Amino acid sequence: MKGAKIMKIEKETKVVILQNGNAVTATQYVNGKKVNASIARCCPEDAFNFAFGAKLALERLLDCMGSAPETAFDWDKFISGDVWVQTNSSNTDAFLQVCEEHHLTDRTGDRPTKLNVFRDFNNASEIEKALYGIFGMIPKENIWFATRDGKLRWGNEKPTGEIFEWGQAE
Repeated sequence: MKGAKIMKIEKETKVVILQNGNAVTATQYVNGKKVNASIARCCPEDAFNFAFGAKLALERLLDCMGSAPETAFDWDKFISGDVWVQTNSSNTDAFLQVCEEHHLTDRTGDRPTKLNVFRDFNNASEIEKALYGIFGMIPKENIWFATRDGKLRWGNEKPTGEIFEWGQAE
């Protein structure tokens, strides 16, 4: 072809979709290195549908593929308990909503949006606030979320280990 330009491809991008139980994961690799991942979990009450889960996981992956690899949130790592998420009073509700969309529950099996420590503390009576203090549960500027045994938990002391700051590039 006369006048055609030859472009050198510098990056090889691959997307892999895998099923693990009632979850479907879409993972992006660039030059063999994992850079982004997303997950779609089937609600336990629903019948599993691989095609629907794969489509949802891929859509979520495509939404975050524009993010820099260092800031893209890895739900697999979070759900497996390998990373903490830092939130604050302005973005905790949004984070809990996304956790709910990923079918996570708290330690009691309740929806994550049922408990927002910032909202609950601000709406508490003086006696309830005193109890928060006694149990060391007064929220500070930030709180941190992780999962243990598949259940969402939070703490108000900065943990050690990998921390993702919510709101940067979910």
